[in-house]
Amino acid sequence: MTATTPDTSTSQAAVAAPRRPRHPVVRVARLQFVAWPYTLPWPWGILALSFAINLVIFGSVDEADAAWTGGLASIYFVQIFAYVQHFTRGFPFALGMSVTRRAYYLGTWLYVGLEALAFGAVLLALRFAESATDGWGVSLEYFGVRFVREEGVALQYAVYVVPFLLIAAVGGFLGVVTVRWGGNGLLTLMAGVILTAGVVVLVVGRAHWWDSVGDWFAGQSATALFAGWPLPVMVVLGLLGYAMIRRATP
Repeated sequence: MTATTPDTSTSQAAVAAPRRPRHPVVRVARLQFVAWPYTLPWPWGILALSFAINLVIFGSVDEADAAWTGGLASIYFVQIFAYVQHFTRGFPFALGMSVTRRAYYLGTWLYVGLEALAFGAVLLALRFAESATDGWGVSLEYFGVRFVREEGVALQYAVYVVPFLLIAAVGGFLGVVTVRWGGNGLLTLMAGVILTAGVVVLVVGRAHWWDSVGDWFAGQSATALFAGWPLPVMVVLGLLGYAMIRRATP
């Protein structure tokens, strides 16, 4: 009898190839999903509460005129706390897992960018729903920013997305300052900001430049104010945060 040899090629093909390790930046971005209670329930819960209050108020008024309440800003203000948490809590944990400072910072920004794009898409969809229902049936303009409606859809989308990125830059910068220098460093920064703002107000007032400042803002388009000028501020804060985190030790 002729002995048969096992088909080694078949058995080897059945063995799954080892998974290629993910890039450290991608790993950090996935790690940030652990903080979803800060980035999903709280911001969107506060937004929903603010929206419900405005809806009840407008629904109780007979023939209310269409008005933009500004309540949409609530989600941006709440988000800043979530972005601070990424560095005051997530950063020390990631370093304990042998993640480099560079990978953590870039991975966090990757997560923030994807989150901003997703959140902006949801807000834009709610804005279209609001228009289709004539302000939810009570002439309420909550999600729609009236002064950018004449712009195209892409610019309207940018008006929702870019403020999330700016808030992320501010929150991330504050978080890195806290990690780098602690609470005293954060309070010193706040004192410096207040002092600088006071000096600027004093100088502008003494020079009688308030009319010129008002004219400059009036001459800017809504798209420039919400999606244009915030970008350089975001870039500067992002670069400063990156420079500081490279020497941060939790």
